[in-house]
Order: sequence, then structure tokens, then C-alpha cells
Amino acid sequence: MSPTFMEINVQSGIGRRSNIKGLEPQLLYPTCLPISYAEKKDLMCMGIHGQINLIFLFQGIQGTEVAKEASDIILTDDNFQSIVKAVMWGRNVYDSISKFIQFQLTVNLTAIFVSIIGSTMLSVSPLSAIQLLWVNLIMDSFASLALATEDPTDALLERKPYGRTKPLISRSMFRFILGHGLYQLIVMLVLIFYGHVLFEIPNGFKIKYPSQHLTILFNVFVMMQIFNEINARMVHGERNVFKNILSSKLFIFIVVGTFIAQIFLVQFGGQAFSASPLSLNQWVCCIFIGVCELLWGQIIVTIPTAIKFKERKKIIFHK
Repeated sequence: MSPTFMEINVQSGIGRRSNIKGLEPQLLYPTCLPISYAEKKDLMCMGIHGQINLIFLFQGIQGTEVAKEASDIILTDDNFQSIVKAVMWGRNVYDSISKFIQFQLTVNLTAIFVSIIGSTMLSVSPLSAIQLLWVNLIMDSFASLALATEDPTDALLERKPYGRTKPLISRSMFRFILGHGLYQLIVMLVLIFYGHVLFEIPNGFKIKYPSQHLTILFNVFVMMQIFNEINARMVHGERNVFKNILSSKLFIFIVVGTFIAQIFLVQFGGQAFSASPLSLNQWVCCIFIGVCELLWGQIIVTIPTAIKFKERKKIIFHK
């Protein structure tokens, strides 16, 4: 829902009360109502202050001291367009945090289960310490830069504002974390126990590091994170995960840079990264499994998060 602003600019207390009373029949549902040139004490006397969310705006140049004391936001340039920009950036920051959280929790969920299962059943962690360090670098530093630096768009104004009691992890995010975490966990378990059979290579858990089996395991895990990072750009169940991706140069740079760095680590990392060079066919398979994250994401989006009830009538205030 786009933010709607109403300017109440009256001189007498009677006129002010008359305007506020005129709004009461329209306030059928909880509403966010920005007001300028109003005294908070008058609104509280009308008995509607607790029914709606009032945001008091103050024009720093033309406004009075009385309005300044009662205001919640001060417009230093007296331009109400600044409020629209503030709303856009505020929602963009919230979305950026949500993107990073859902991506990070998915990686953590998979890495923890893989390490526990591998250490318990095989007595050896499928991923070495240096490999986990590289994954952690992708998950924290690179992901935060890639997902938290996208510019806001006008589409952010089409959504309803977030409530103060809204949980940080929404149902869509919860679906994302469980859905992609499940996919990654299944892929990793299949490769741990049957990867050497599928690729017709020696079992990496029965020979010394580095082995192609465990290198494929590490490479597939990273590929899934790279492509799932694209899925994580959307936090409200949108299907088009590539929307406006070209406008985020830093995101593209980080994703491409991570992919290139992964190639060098696998092919030339050697003993330091517990990696053994892979063949072209093995690389194609690893990349294909990573790309399947995008296809799996489209399936996850089709899963409903809740039963949709009949939408209530929207009340829009105009100036």
C-alpha cells in the first residue's frame, strides 16, 4: 500500500477538532495516518489516538514550535517528498536484512546437519576446516555485501507497512529456509554416501585427502550457495528472481567473483584446500546441481504459506 499523506493545516482549535471528527467514520480499520500542523494533545482528546497510528510531521522551516514539540518526524527541507524517500529506504533496509537472514540460515542449517551426520556416521567431517572457512566467507561477508546493497524501487511503496509486532522471519522466509535447506541436505547426503558411485570415482572417505569425491562434495555445496544467493534476492515469494538484477552491479560482481574464485580453489587449491582438480564433466554436473536451486525455488514459491481469507476493504485517505 503506497503511503498516503493528509495535511491538516488549520488555525483554530474548533476547526482542528472538526476535521479530526470528520475522519472518524472512515477509520474502520487500523490506519497509518501522517499529519502535519497538528497538536498531539488535541488528537488525544478526540479519543482516536489509540485507534490509529498517527505520525506527526513537522516542517522545519515553516512549522511552529508547538508543532515541533509534538512531531515525530522533522522535515528539514519542508519537502514532503522526503517522506516517500524515507519510506522507500526504510523498507529497503528491512528487506535487505531479511534477504541476508534467509540466505545465511539456509547455509547454516545445511552445514550443521552435514557436519553432524558426517562426523557421526563416518567419523570424518565431509567438509574440511579451510573449506568451511571459505563457505563462511561466502555466507557472511560476500552475501551481506551482495544482498544488502541493492537500491530501493517504487515497488516497495505498493506493500503495506510492517507492523511493530511483525516477526523478523516471515512465513515466506520460513518456507524459503526449510525448502532450500531440505534440497541442499538431500543433495549432500546423496553425494556423501553415493557420490563415488554416481561419478565412478574412489570413495573419498577411504583414502587420504585430497580426493575427487570430497572435492565434488565441497564444490557442489558452494555452487548451491552461489545460485541460491540469487533466490535470496526475493523475500515475499516473487517468482522472477532476476528482476532488476542488472541494476545491482555489486551483486553481479560478487556472484561472478565467487564463482571464479571457486574455480581457482578447486583446480589449484591442492592440499591447502583439501581439493583435487575436477574434470570438465564433473564441473558441468556440479554447476547443473547448483542451477537446479533456481528451478527448485520456483517449486517452493508455489507452496502456500497460509490460507488466504477474503481481503478487507482498503481505506485510502487523500489530501
